[in-house]
Amino acid sequence: MRLNPEQLKAFDEQGYLFLPECFSDEEVAALRRDAEAIYRSDRPEVWKEKSGAPRTAFAAHLYNEGFRLLGAHPGTGPELHEVDTGPDRTSPVVGSVPCERIIL
Repeated sequence: MRLNPEQLKAFDEQGYLFLPECFSDEEVAALRRDAEAIYRSDRPEVWKEKSGAPRTAFAAHLYNEGFRLLGAHPGTGPELHEVDTGPDRTSPVVGSVPCERIIL
């Protein structure tokens, strides 16, 4: 799947992509379970608010099998590399796209 001009324009204007067809319901459910487990963990890569609520988790692909596989998923291939996220992004990424800017 390549991103069409409308999708690229929407990303530029809105700052995120909505790709409901990219992953199966089972894949999304598994990633949600993994994300919840990561956010409950006490890893240094999981940044939390002063309240203790998780804010973000960096480099999850290095310590979670589901997110490692996400980086190799056919749905996260070259089409997502078309998106210019800027040179100074430090957010977790799928391919080269910050995770918080892709809605599954």
